[in-house]
Amino acid sequence: MYGIDIWVNSLVSATTSDQGTFFMKIATSALCPETILLISLVGILYFLYKKLWNNALITIFALGGGIGFSMFMKEVFSRARPESILLAETGNSFPSNHAVAATIFLTLLIYFFANKIKAGVWRNIFVTICVLLAILISFSRVYLGVHWVTDVVAGMIFGVVWTGVVIYLVRVKGGISREDSNY
Repeated sequence: MYGIDIWVNSLVSATTSDQGTFFMKIATSALCPETILLISLVGILYFLYKKLWNNALITIFALGGGIGFSMFMKEVFSRARPESILLAETGNSFPSNHAVAATIFLTLLIYFFANKIKAGVWRNIFVTICVLLAILISFSRVYLGVHWVTDVVAGMIFGVVWTGVVIYLVRVKGGISREDSNY
């Protein structure tokens, strides 16, 4: 994998610009794990207020469990970050917590809200924007040189799979109630 990582990261770093770096720093900050957790806390409180217990459980386990497991995996793999001159980061590289958190969060947005959008074209636009945002946030980590490409790809794959497993376990195998099954 290191060959692919080095090749992709070298290719990306050769195409950086001041404007691109400025934009990618905004992208990586806009949906960082801390911001996502704060927004999700508001969502969880809303779900609890509306008695949408399963949605609250899904959000808690998807984000909390996903980010927690990602942090655990960072310690297990102890992979060093690439050397970046664009952004200072500390800690281990694999997997990317930004990619995991953004992918889980945006997958949850699609899951909770896409079916609420009646017009097919607007629903497709909403889903496309969510997917593109997940890709942008993940790519920003490679662009800024703080992650290897396999760190973000693995983070995105894990985020989608983990979210799917949590949804399945809460909706199909358990859950508190069926009142909020229209989501």
